[in-house]
Amino acid sequence: MITQRPILPNQNFTYRFDLTGQEGTLWWHAHEPFLRATVHGAVIIRPRGWPDSYPFPKPDKEVPIIIGVAEDGYVLDVEPGKTYLCA
Repeated sequence: MITQRPILPNQNFTYRFDLTGQEGTLWWHAHEPFLRATVHGAVIIRPRGWPDSYPFPKPDKEVPIIIGVAEDGYVLDVEPGKTYLCA
C-alpha cells in the first residue's frame, strides 16, 4: 500500500514499482475514502517481447472495460471552475 500526502493542484508524483515476473490484467484503485468511487483503472502487463513472444494469435483490437459503482461516493455541491480545499 502506498501512503503519502495529497498531490496539490498543478503538481505531480510518479509512482515507481517493480513488476518483475508479473503479466496479465490487473486493476488499481484509491484507498482514500473520499475518492473510492471515482479513482480506479486497468493495468495491462504484457510479456517481454510482446506480441512476438505471445503464444496466441495477436488480437485485432484491445478494449479494456472497467465497470465501477458510484453509489457509495460522496456528492459535493460545487461551482464549476472553482477550487475547493478538501483536505
